[in-house]
This record gives sequence, C-alpha cells and structure tokens, in this order.
Amino acid sequence: MLTWVALLRGINVGGHKKILMQGLRDAITSNLGYDDVRTYIQSGNIVFRTEDSLTEADVTTSLSDMIEREYGYTVAVLVLSIRDVKSALSANLYGTDRVHLMFCRTRPTPSAIQRVEARKAPSESISVIGSVAYIHTPDGLATSNMARAIPKDMGVDVTARNTRSVSKIITLAEEVEGGVEKETKGRGKGKGKARKAKGAGK
Repeated sequence: MLTWVALLRGINVGGHKKILMQGLRDAITSNLGYDDVRTYIQSGNIVFRTEDSLTEADVTTSLSDMIEREYGYTVAVLVLSIRDVKSALSANLYGTDRVHLMFCRTRPTPSAIQRVEARKAPSESISVIGSVAYIHTPDGLATSNMARAIPKDMGVDVTARNTRSVSKIITLAEEVEGGVEKETKGRGKGKGKARKAKGAGK
C-alpha cells in the first residue's frame, strides 16, 4: 500500500471554509475507503494509505470531489508521496526560523519566479527547487509583500507550511508507514486493502 500526504489550501481561516478534522477523517474513510487516515492541526494536513494502483492524480481528484460533495467547498488539494515531502524538507537552505515551504501544484515558470523575487524585501530570501518555493521572511510572513503575492504571482495552486509543520507531517507519515511494515511482517499481508476511490482513474 502507498502512504500519501495531502495538503489543503485555505481551510479554517478566519471562519471560512470550516472543516473539522475528525469529520474529515471519517469522511475520507467512509467515502473513499482510504486507510489509517490521520491529520495534523486544523490547517488541512492529512496522511493516509491507499492501494498501490491509485496514482497521485486519482487521489487528488477523489479528495477534491469528496470535499466539494460533503462540505460544498472548492478546496485546492495537493497530494505528495512521503518521499516527496522528505525531499522538500531536506532541500531547505534557510534553517528553521521563519522559513516556509510553498508547495506548488506544478513547477513555477521562470517569469513567475521573477515576479515574486521583485517583491521581496532586502531582508527576505526565496529559492525554488522543483515545485517547492522556499521563503525566508525574518520580519514575519504576515507582513511580507512577497509572501502575500505568491499565490497570485506564481500562477499555480500554492499552499504554505512552516518547517515545523512539515517535520510533524513527516513524523506522522512515518508512523503510518511503520505500522504497515510491522503489520506486513507480523501477518504476511495486511488486513485488507483500501477500496479504489469512487471516480478514480483505472
């Protein structure tokens, strides 16, 4: 089975797009059949397992459609493998203080990156590796013109997580994956496989 991380953008912010994590975990399990569904804090960080045949595109579509059906919200969902999340954190060049990883759906274009760089303050830094932008905002994310402009300037879906959150998400994913390994070694095979998500591709 595969372990995935899903990052939701813009939920539970200022009372908008309110989604309780307990209800979301239950909805994912009952509607999509994913296993070992866990969440970290209220900003929409989800870890779960699916059968091996599901792709990133399958999971992204299924989660997005399910959230819209259950909650009536259109929410940007970014799905990554645990390896992708680990690689993103290890590529961070700025340490851990006031650093955010901006996960983009696709790699930003050079012109989009230039637009963002033009907005940064002298104390700020940004680097882009693949589909992840790393921003260091010593004076705070909330006061950064560069950070505020990223969702629009990048031209793709973007969701931000600080380094502490990314580390916690990785730990959670490793716990899920570790549980799978123990189950497989102890029983030969897991108790069962997650059902293929409704509406997912073959």
